[in-house]
Amino acid sequence: MGSLVTLTVFLGIGVLVWLDFMRAREAAEREARRYCNNAGFQLLDDTVQLGRIGLRRIDGRPVVCRIYGFEFSVSGISRQSGYVALAGGRMLEVDRVPGAAH
Repeated sequence: MGSLVTLTVFLGIGVLVWLDFMRAREAAEREARRYCNNAGFQLLDDTVQLGRIGLRRIDGRPVVCRIYGFEFSVSGISRQSGYVALAGGRMLEVDRVPGAAH
């Protein structure tokens, strides 16, 4: 009985972590799309990918910080890279990676 409770708790924690990752990815995708639309760029592949995750201090408290990368095109020909930084569910920054044209 004890191992069933432990398994259930771990599964519940796993589901919560997965949901948090999915919400963060959707928020990063939304911000990348907004950035591209406002700048007149084309978001390529319609997605973002997790590049880095770590802890960062914001207002004296440690929060999970995620950096998502995305690719966009200014001219419709070349690919350029950008990133979205999220911390604790808040968007910190969206920008292009300097000198990262493909």
